[in-house]
Amino acid sequence: MELWPVLVRLPRECRSPWRGLSDRSPSLRNLLLLLILLAGGFVLTAMYIAPGQPELRGWYESHACEHLDRISPKICEPIRAARGGERI
Repeated sequence: MELWPVLVRLPRECRSPWRGLSDRSPSLRNLLLLLILLAGGFVLTAMYIAPGQPELRGWYESHACEHLDRISPKICEPIRAARGGERI
């Protein structure tokens, strides 16, 4: 038995992988988008703004870089380069 004929018979709203994020729940979609944007802003701040701001650079070094290094060591690389290159 093939899966395709079964999918064709299902109503359109059941075939959508984003069924839970449709127009019935825009607040959930907006919350997920907000969380993604905040995470992206946090990472971009670490890469481009924090190396030039001593207080912000110190906060990222002591609080955030150990966690951001798990994602990618290149995120905190500009912060380390701005203070001399050694790791925390």
